[in-house]
Amino acid sequence: MEHPTVEVTLIVTGIDLDDESTAELLGTRFPLILWEERPGLTLMTLNVSARCALQEAVITYRDLARTMPSLR
Repeated sequence: MEHPTVEVTLIVTGIDLDDESTAELLGTRFPLILWEERPGLTLMTLNVSARCALQEAVITYRDLARTMPSLR
């Protein structure tokens, strides 16, 4: 049985989505994260299981931060 999912959006800093190597790395390692830039903000959105949304979001963020140490 599949569990329902929810979208979790985090505001992050320290990542340059206009940088080609960064964009390639994110697309390869984290293909399911949706990225969006707004004036002064970078948003990352992921779909996670509703049962453990916070845990999955934190795990994904930590994996991403290990890959991109400048991420905050």
